[in-house]
Amino acid sequence: MRKKHLFLLTMLLSGICLSAQDELVLGYLPNIQVEGSLSDRVGYFFQSGSELTFWGKTDGEALRSTANVLNLDLAPGITFDLGTKWNMAAAFVARRRNPFSGKAGTELRPWQQATYILRLGKYRLRNRLRAEQRFVQKERGGDFQLNHRFRYRISVDFPLNGDRLDDKEFYFNGSAEWLFTLPREQFFFYRNQRGSASLGYQFNKKNRLETGIELRSQNINEVGDVGQTWFLRTTFVKKL
Repeated sequence: MRKKHLFLLTMLLSGICLSAQDELVLGYLPNIQVEGSLSDRVGYFFQSGSELTFWGKTDGEALRSTANVLNLDLAPGITFDLGTKWNMAAAFVARRRNPFSGKAGTELRPWQQATYILRLGKYRLRNRLRAEQRFVQKERGGDFQLNHRFRYRISVDFPLNGDRLDDKEFYFNGSAEWLFTLPREQFFFYRNQRGSASLGYQFNKKNRLETGIELRSQNINEVGDVGQTWFLRTTFVKKL
């Protein structure tokens, strides 16, 4: 691993760590993705994941146990390449909210996205814009409410050895994302900001594993108190 890549990773993580918070939560995001090809340009995928929290605190307090499974997700989707620079995708997320609470709710979320890809040597830059239609039932038996969320993400990934990623080699994957929900009042003030930094390992052309951290930050009230959630994220990708 080159020193300059370690320096880049350190700077990214330091910038996130220095952010102040009034509410802090620590959790884990396990994810599995299976993907394949239907033709040269059309692909499909199935994603399964969960969102777990373990500890939390408010400003001035000690960490306390908050062990809980917040979500269980299942999402089939399809992708389409428009040449080498554009990719289109759509999926349908079925989410169980607080599945072990006794009042588990449901969220149904179709989404559509466009990604512009720019390659600069071994560095791949991706600009992604996603639109989501979220049908949310907070508790079992409740009504579904519809809101629209828009997400913009910029990301970079590159191999840590050489100019291309080969089998049994490591790579870096980092991103920054902004989420806006409509019709919520002051939707810009209550935007959700996310940043991630991960190290990946490609076992072979069909299997890879990424692990790293993800920070989610947003204002939680009108005063401007900031809530931050740190996740350890693990993603396994299997190509068929």
